[in-house]
Amino acid sequence: MSPFEIAIIGTLMSLTRQQHGENNHQRALAAGAKGIERELAFDKTFADDWAEVKALRRKGDAAPAPMRQHVAPTFTLQEGHSTAPRYKPVNMGKALRNAGHHTYRQAKKRRRRAPMPDWIVVDVARTALLQAAGLTLGARNIARLDEALKTLSSPIKIDGEETPPFCVLEKFEGRLLLSISGEWLSWQYAKVPLPLPIKSSTATELLLWLQYINIYRSKGDSDYTRLAEKFGYDRAWRANRAVERALNYLNEHYLPKLNRGLLQKEHKIHLPDFYDVESEGARIRFVGREQGTYEHDRAMRKRVKKPKRRIERERLDDSPAADDAERKARLWRNLETRELFGEFE
Repeated sequence: MSPFEIAIIGTLMSLTRQQHGENNHQRALAAGAKGIERELAFDKTFADDWAEVKALRRKGDAAPAPMRQHVAPTFTLQEGHSTAPRYKPVNMGKALRNAGHHTYRQAKKRRRRAPMPDWIVVDVARTALLQAAGLTLGARNIARLDEALKTLSSPIKIDGEETPPFCVLEKFEGRLLLSISGEWLSWQYAKVPLPLPIKSSTATELLLWLQYINIYRSKGDSDYTRLAEKFGYDRAWRANRAVERALNYLNEHYLPKLNRGLLQKEHKIHLPDFYDVESEGARIRFVGREQGTYEHDRAMRKRVKKPKRRIERERLDDSPAADDAERKARLWRNLETRELFGEFE
């Protein structure tokens, strides 16, 4: 899949999980409403039982007090271990709140333990989908979105194995009705930052790989031969150049534009201020540099390129030449001057 398709499929997974959570919330609310109805029925039964007991007692018969039942379990005394019903009824308002909360929590717990449904329907507009993915709303991206959804609607090969389609696409009044496969959502995934650096496929692959290995918990070391195999290059030196360009793109154009504080606070996704590579013989190690540390400042000083000395134009002889011999002589003098000032380094 292309980086654009990876960004779209990641965004759709996030939107589908939100929709699945909203569906579970609505079902749990319906269960909570039924719990409140059951509590009202228990209250009416308790009132009727009391009326019968009072009628018997007025006749002089000994009748025990009725037992009040509640939807939510109640506790005797302050032990917190017994679930026996209490003879003294709970306040009606509190009983209704407890019944709603209890049945809602029980329904949410059951829904979380239940397997994913086969399909989850998501209704979204093209512009909303692109905005959620952090992409611009230009005509080019809208056209690419249609092609990406067409690709995701067909079987996809992952590591040589064919998987079922990610979604089924239907268009309705300018919107997208997407039926997302529950099998895809049942797999385990790692969190990745959005938007992805889709302008560079190597940068996207490198970022996803770095997020997968988690350079903060593992050594994060490898060599360019393994990286060449991982990223599909036939030579280690080509992988070296590609990884270097990808790191430059991530450090200069991608990481500075991300709201890393928000990603850390809301999604627990930690990204460094700067990715760096440390070499130890034939092996390399990817490390994250944080701004304000000595390692970060040292790495930044290494990346600063010294400006080349540019020759001043007044040092060159630009006067018109009298003949070809003089023109060639001035040309050689100008070349020697340029070389002296390091213009050809």
